[in-house]
Amino acid sequence: MNIGCITDCGKVRRENQDRCLVLERSFGSEPAVLCVVADGMGGTGDGGLASDYVVRRLQRWWEQELPALLERQPVYAYVSRSLDELLTGCSREILRQSRQLQVSTGTTCSLFFSCGKQALIKHIGDSRIYLKRDGEWMQLTRDHTWEQQEISAGRDPKEDAHYARKKGALVNAMGAADTCSIDTQMLQLAEGDCYLLCSDGFYRYIPLSDGMCDMTGAAQEILERMADVIRTTPAADNFTAILAINNEPVF
Repeated sequence: MNIGCITDCGKVRRENQDRCLVLERSFGSEPAVLCVVADGMGGTGDGGLASDYVVRRLQRWWEQELPALLERQPVYAYVSRSLDELLTGCSREILRQSRQLQVSTGTTCSLFFSCGKQALIKHIGDSRIYLKRDGEWMQLTRDHTWEQQEISAGRDPKEDAHYARKKGALVNAMGAADTCSIDTQMLQLAEGDCYLLCSDGFYRYIPLSDGMCDMTGAAQEILERMADVIRTTPAADNFTAILAINNEPVF
């Protein structure tokens, strides 16, 4: 895969509490990829501690646990179960530490893993994963926000008197409660697929759907152009994105 990554403080925030992780390695004849975006939440630097903890634990998992998992069948079932256990454990540890330190913190986590012809997605929070296939962008993940929760329940969130204040509130995040819910998807890779993982500070300012994104060139070049677009806006939040382009034929 051709992969690019960008993370930026934006034009307002003084500290970047987003974290991203891109890892590539061949296991035998199969190339494996792990991409992660984590958007830390916290009024001070505490969100950065949470997001940093998650990506460090995932890097350790990649190095120490994944090789043995790839020797088991069915591979993706074991990998998925292992990631669920890791993310759940990370959430509990973040919550334990935040209570001990008496701070309010947490993080989102959107994760893409592939090895061979398939891809696995794990998602918590309101960062997003998009797929561009056959010229069309589609959002693969569901935002774990109050607004989306109301829409999913068949209610009009705009009828709530406190809509403006509540619409972006997270209802599911790592370290925010005793439990967190993990959304999981399996996908078949296709040649030319573009997977975009990004924090809300990225997708709120980049118009993916209206043809303004020039998708020519290498992944890093594409992301740099997208970042330049965001910098022409208020860019009031940290913004982070990973773009993975599958340039290998899949049979």
